[in-house]
Amino acid sequence: PVTLPADLDAYLAEQEARYNDITPGAEKTIIWAGEPGQKTPLSIIYLHGFSATRQETAPLSDNIAAELGANLYYTRFTGHGRSGEALAEAMVNDWLNDTNEALEIGRRLGDELIVIGVSTGATAATWLATQPNIDDVRAFVLMSPNYAPNDSTAEILTWPWAESIATALIGPERSWEPSNEEHGRYWTHRYPTKALLPMMGLVKLTRSADPAGITRPILMIYSPNDQVINPERVETTFEQIGSPQKELVPIQNGQDAGNHVLAGNILSPDDTDHIAQIILDFLHTLE
Repeated sequence: PVTLPADLDAYLAEQEARYNDITPGAEKTIIWAGEPGQKTPLSIIYLHGFSATRQETAPLSDNIAAELGANLYYTRFTGHGRSGEALAEAMVNDWLNDTNEALEIGRRLGDELIVIGVSTGATAATWLATQPNIDDVRAFVLMSPNYAPNDSTAEILTWPWAESIATALIGPERSWEPSNEEHGRYWTHRYPTKALLPMMGLVKLTRSADPAGITRPILMIYSPNDQVINPERVETTFEQIGSPQKELVPIQNGQDAGNHVLAGNILSPDDTDHIAQIILDFLHTLE
């Protein structure tokens, strides 16, 4: 377990101060519902996607937290919100440690937790859902969960010699064109190809756990037309999840061109309220 000091804000500020290249707005941060340091009955932890930051679906989690009177913790996965080179230094274990740290911070912030994960952050959340001693997690909200990328050639990233093969196929660097200025700012859109290896490593690790062992309530929100992750794998994983309280919500015709980032001011501004309502409705059924 992670040992946390009394002053969480100071702890996070100190941690993030080790890096001088974090994009402002990407830092690990707590949004207190009321008085800083005051625990709330519910807390929310947000786990963002690969190459993204906490801004990817903002203000979705802020709005849900405000509605529930919940403290909110946004993590920043190792290597994210910085340079492409920094992203390539991260390892699967770093992200698992970040996830465990988020859980412990969430426990300090609230009596019960809600975990919201997006894309590869939802992969990390699914891994967490398979772990023991998480009875204080009221629900996992998994948005566009990455159980397999849409491009099936990504499976080679789990093979031995994957880095050499991937570099030969993709080249030394991967890059893509942002949709707008903020998309460019809050996502790492150019990075060494080897940065993809821990992403697939986390996918592989999560797939190796039996979804039937997941017992906490699960809300899965996805687009059947997702261009980034494999939507069929979302459906089959959902079927296998053992939780007696689970719901799968398909989203048709979202604003994001890739049908992947289903909420947030940057890529899906018109859909944020709708997604927030789906999440709140599910949480109300658990009361």
